[in-house]
Amino acid sequence: MTLDTGSSTAQLRPGEVRFLAITTIVKQRYEILKVLGNGGMGIVYLARDLDMPGQLRAIKETHAPLSDPPTPQQINAIKGLQLEWDYMTTLKHPAIPTGYDFFEWHGRYYLVMEYIEGQSLATKLEAQRSDTAPFPFDELTVIRWAIEICDIFSYLHLQRTPIYYRDCKPENFILSPDPRNGAERLRIIDFGIARRALDDPDKRFTTLGTKGFAAPESYTGECDARTDIFSLGVMMHVLLTDINPEQIWSNMWGEHHPRALRHSLSESISDIIMRCLEPDRERRWTSAAELAQALQGAMISSPSGMLTGHHSSTLQTPHQSQIFAGTPPPYPGIPPRARQHDARGDTTVVRPAHSVAPDVVWSYATTAAIHAAPAINGKQLIFAGLDRHLYAMTLAGELIAPFALKSPVFS
Repeated sequence: MTLDTGSSTAQLRPGEVRFLAITTIVKQRYEILKVLGNGGMGIVYLARDLDMPGQLRAIKETHAPLSDPPTPQQINAIKGLQLEWDYMTTLKHPAIPTGYDFFEWHGRYYLVMEYIEGQSLATKLEAQRSDTAPFPFDELTVIRWAIEICDIFSYLHLQRTPIYYRDCKPENFILSPDPRNGAERLRIIDFGIARRALDDPDKRFTTLGTKGFAAPESYTGECDARTDIFSLGVMMHVLLTDINPEQIWSNMWGEHHPRALRHSLSESISDIIMRCLEPDRERRWTSAAELAQALQGAMISSPSGMLTGHHSSTLQTPHQSQIFAGTPPPYPGIPPRARQHDARGDTTVVRPAHSVAPDVVWSYATTAAIHAAPAINGKQLIFAGLDRHLYAMTLAGELIAPFALKSPVFS
């Protein structure tokens, strides 16, 4: 038997973390095959269950052996793993993995759970970025995924003591084959920071969450069902527009309407997402079931062509800003300030590259997506890119200067 005292090392935090070596036998039963992932809540391995031939398991391990006395961080990690074990053994939903074992071994704590075969939405998103299509996923696919997640959240939120997941992001949802018919369905993983509703309203949750996906109230220790709805709204936005949520303040999503980035989206899905992203919880969808109903309505009511696949464009990467001449039809995805009138009364319209418009006068390539709608100030065209630069150009298409922007403070 190989013990973790002879394991290979990998520093997640200096001097704290050691990975188990491949072929390690944990508790004389689980043979370590490879590392599946690691993060703030622990390391996850793929293991073979030697007592059940042919069965694979996922095993989550706390980062380091307990010190004497244990540190507050170690105590919290063990409590988190115990809660995750409790959720997996008491909750009965086809999307939630089953927990099989929980134990201490050589000073560390382990949670053995069902191994879910498949591809995470984060991995799938990364793979889609190498595709020739300008956006990662079509609208109908993302709506269907969101409805599946709403079903999971409804189940969690309607427990006798509601459970708030608090970590909705593409990494935590896996597309896995359904054993009944082979069709792919979403499975949810990592309940490491999920918490039950607090009995005492004066108490606060720990301020845990993933940067970019966490709702504003998460950073004041508050949480309810609408907190998960906010994170799901961010995830839908990311899957449809490939926007980087880490560069956006959690209370500033109102400036990042999905249709301003991807004009082929239907108004209904864009409006649904924006309601999820309201900074004020009182203005969001009140429940996951209400959100699911709105999403189902979007599938039914959207006109033909709005829920099709990738919107084609002759101009793709690198990202380009284009200026068009003439008076276009109304376009609700572009804020009014994007339309400016010059001294002659002609209308000049600025649009991102993925909208359909005639008569391209000029284009300019930036290193990242255009950030919101460009504007005209006198004889200058000004727009920001997600490369953290503000660009100033002449109306003839000549670059005046790019200005580096300081990244926003996220707390």
